[in-house]
Amino acid sequence: MQIKITLGKKAGEGWPYAATISKAVEFGAEHVEMGVDEVCVDEERKIVTTPAFMYDAEFHEVQDGVTKMVESLMSMT
Repeated sequence: MQIKITLGKKAGEGWPYAATISKAVEFGAEHVEMGVDEVCVDEERKIVTTPAFMYDAEFHEVQDGVTKMVESLMSMT
């Protein structure tokens, strides 16, 4: 059983924790590359993720993604 998550992007400027992605995949996660303001929803397992502070972003950029994540989560209830 593989969960689907996002931790951001593997490469590119502004992703200082990109190595975390390979570790999550080693543990069996399916990783979906997404930007800081995007949301990954694993409908089957009811898991909602966003890269948030995995990206070296301005606070408002992180907040946009977190707001979308919370809205997605709330729509599942």
